[in-house]
Amino acid sequence: MKKLIRTQNCRNYLVIEFLFNEFNLPLSPDINRLVNKALKKHDYPNVVFDLRNIEYIDSIGIGFFITIRNIFSEHNKTMCLVSDNEKIIQVFDNINMNRFCKIYRSHEDAEKCFETC
Repeated sequence: MKKLIRTQNCRNYLVIEFLFNEFNLPLSPDINRLVNKALKKHDYPNVVFDLRNIEYIDSIGIGFFITIRNIFSEHNKTMCLVSDNEKIIQVFDNINMNRFCKIYRSHEDAEKCFETC
């Protein structure tokens, strides 16, 4: 099976990069399992989800982020998303995703989210 995520430790957060281009139902169980495994392995850190490879996201993908946000709330941690794709950003804007987490266009901007962590 093709690798679906890549993780990278940063100073005070973890980057989880998605290595696929469509976040939809068939991938959802594998992504959920891999992300939960990474979070547990790193003791539930603050996380930047790098979505720059994602070209399409459906309601299953959106539901994943809303659900995973609960894990961050339980552990008093922060998550944010990085995407430079206008279609993805528009989808998140349409559903007011910023109520649940911050969305940035670059890693540099997302890093500011964790400066006080």
